[in-house]
Amino acid sequence: MSPLRKTIGFLIAALVGIPVLFATILAVGVSNAVVTPEVMSDLPREIIAELPSTIDELYTALETDEDIDNEKTKIIVESMKRTGISPRKVMDESGIFVWLKGELSESIRQFGEVLRGERDPDPILLNMKPLKDSILHNSVTSYLKSVVRNLPECDDMEIEEWKRIAFRNDWSDGFDLVEFPSCRPAGLEITDDLIKMFQLRAVEEMPEDVEILDDWVDLPRGWNFTKTISTVTYSLFIFPALLIFLGSLIAATSKASFFRWSGVTTMIGGLLAYGLASLLENIIPVSEFSFRYDFANSVSSRFQEIVIMKVGNLTEMFLNSLFAPSSKLGGTIAIIGLILFALSFLINDDRKTA
Repeated sequence: MSPLRKTIGFLIAALVGIPVLFATILAVGVSNAVVTPEVMSDLPREIIAELPSTIDELYTALETDEDIDNEKTKIIVESMKRTGISPRKVMDESGIFVWLKGELSESIRQFGEVLRGERDPDPILLNMKPLKDSILHNSVTSYLKSVVRNLPECDDMEIEEWKRIAFRNDWSDGFDLVEFPSCRPAGLEITDDLIKMFQLRAVEEMPEDVEILDDWVDLPRGWNFTKTISTVTYSLFIFPALLIFLGSLIAATSKASFFRWSGVTTMIGGLLAYGLASLLENIIPVSEFSFRYDFANSVSSRFQEIVIMKVGNLTEMFLNSLFAPSSKLGGTIAIIGLILFALSFLINDDRKTA
């Protein structure tokens, strides 16, 4: 009877209990990470803080790169270099960074307070008007005008294409700057009004504000959303605990062997989850697979390298926040399993052990 019991217990505890425990650790860890203020509010604000230096590095890479593959991009970059003005300076003067660090960061911070139960769940609106004003700012107009004036002159075919796009009446399909020939129409004066027309078209579909938290979301006042989700998800451990308990109870021939079976299976499930979460958190370069053959490659290899590095840094920040809870939880579960295993040697049992 003992071999049959051990076989059934092994099937329940090891072949069912361990995979369910492994999946539960990852699910609970990721679920808790996704709804925490650290991921949903603090992390975006950290990324926003990194944007100015990122733009500087990308522009420096373009300025110093002599091997730009795409001809149209190469012409535009040369024109940008002749202006002697960096895009970061324009974004500073126009107020785009002020909007990012002010309006956007504040709205995200308020959303984090709602998650923590520190703020009533009233509607949170992201004010887009300052961003629209920044895009229409005179410094942006002046910069774009300088870039266009430094472009080479268009040939006859390019002039017609330029005018067709610039002065068409139907903009129902949107405004696509990529369609423009990378040249300056001879005989057409590049004025502030002309550039302003393009700026206005770029923002005409932009709303005055965007709801980050809708007013129809009926959340109780003072309700700690994060704590509630955490409590609900942690209750999922009841299922793998029951499977491991039942399997160990069937397979065990004594109290000591029960603790040994439950300890080993718990420890294995925890270590598997800890290993995978740590791998995703620290080792796998997801950004290289995602961006190596994307838009950056059409500019130049150096620009692509900078984009991969920067996206890799942001990816690392995100993965650390996303999988760190699973990694810690898996390690904790593994330690609990080790304690149970150690207890099995402290239990005196006259019956035959497994």
